[in-house]
Amino acid sequence: MKELSVFIDESGDFGVYQNHAPYYIVTLILHNQSKNISESINKLNSAIQNTGFDTNHSIHTGPLIRRESDYFHLELEERRYLFNCLFNFARTTEIQYKTIVVNKKELKHQFDLNARVSKQLSLFINDNMDFFFEFDKVVLYYDNGQTELTKRADNHRLLSALKITRMFLLLYLQNQALEVFLNNYLFFLFC
Repeated sequence: MKELSVFIDESGDFGVYQNHAPYYIVTLILHNQSKNISESINKLNSAIQNTGFDTNHSIHTGPLIRRESDYFHLELEERRYLFNCLFNFARTTEIQYKTIVVNKKELKHQFDLNARVSKQLSLFINDNMDFFFEFDKVVLYYDNGQTELTKRADNHRLLSALKITRMFLLLYLQNQALEVFLNNYLFFLFC
C-alpha cells in the first residue's frame, strides 16, 4: 500500500493586516512513506543532541535566529550549527513541499483570506491530482499542538523541515519589501 503523509503548518493569523505580520503562510510537506528517511532523521537528531537538547526537541527557526526562548543560552555559532543541520536535512531529505502565501495588505476584507487560501490549496490539489492518485492512502497531519503528531520522530523532523522552508520564504518576502530585521541579517551575515 502506497502512503503519502502531508504535514501542514501555518504562520500568521486571520486578523487584519498589521506591519509585524503582513503575510499568512501555509506550507505543506509531502513525504512518500516508501522513501526511507531514517538516516537523515538520525543525523538531525545527533545534531540536536550535540547542542544539548533531547531528540524530542522541535526546532523553531524564528526563535533560533533571534536567540529567544529555548535558544537564549546558545552562542551564535551553536545556533548556526543547528540551523545548518536543519537546512541540510530539509534540502537533502526526499520530501516535496508547497507553500501558499497571502499578502494580507492585498485583501479588501478580512474574510477574503480564507477564500484566497482555499482557492490556492484547491488549485494545487487539482493541478497535482495524478500525483495524489498514485497513493492508496493520504494522511494529513496538522501541527496544532496535537500530541499524536509529535510522537513519531519522523513526523517531528518533517515539521521542522516545513518550518525552515516557510521561514526562508518569509525572509525572501521581507527582503523584497525591505523589511529585513537586523537580527535576521546578523544571523546570516557570516554563515
